[in-house]
Amino acid sequence: MLDYLQNSYENAALSNKEFSIFGKDIIFVKDSLPEHVDLKNVISKVERILPPWVVSEIDMIYIGHFEIFDQNNFNSVYENGAIYVTNDQDNEEDMVDDIVHEAAHAIEVPYGHIIYEDGRIEKEFLNKRVKLFQLLKTQGYEIVDARNLFLNTKFNKRFDDFLYKEVGYDLLDNLLIGVFIRPYAATSINEYFSTGFVEYYMGDRAYLLDSCPKLYSVISDLEDIEDES
Repeated sequence: MLDYLQNSYENAALSNKEFSIFGKDIIFVKDSLPEHVDLKNVISKVERILPPWVVSEIDMIYIGHFEIFDQNNFNSVYENGAIYVTNDQDNEEDMVDDIVHEAAHAIEVPYGHIIYEDGRIEKEFLNKRVKLFQLLKTQGYEIVDARNLFLNTKFNKRFDDFLYKEVGYDLLDNLLIGVFIRPYAATSINEYFSTGFVEYYMGDRAYLLDSCPKLYSVISDLEDIEDES
């Protein structure tokens, strides 16, 4: 797949499939977007939302249909320096959200020592996982191997399926008000960071500060470090 994309990218400019963001020619359209989604508008919105240093950590952004989306029910993914975003978009705002979310994963590699090493986010995340466990118990859920599931900060497919398929995001949306920004934030510490990152740049910063103060402080610290450099 990577070889195919690289070969396609080299010829992209000839067929108007290559686009720039912050002056970097790193966006390649493999499959066409719906008519109601204008990629230029999407790029313009991302440039208004994100500081340039975030995008500097991204090697490529590929837009199209990829097998990994079918396998995992994803709309986007970050892998090996590249962001992959589905071309099957409902609207421009959703596509911007996808790109900003994956950009957060892109900066986890070079800035992981700032994001995670002091344990601020981990402690806050696990406290919220315990709260989630307690809330689900009040709803009558009996969870097998709960300790290993709820106190594991890494992504776990069984835990993800439990939240998404068994509990359901409609119920979680109501249960987790003031706990997690979105239900998906509960699936791992990495998604906790990424959903908070999206809220910081696209949503309600005051709400993020109130509900996830440690996460807010880490993202703010990243901005301060880059502003000083």
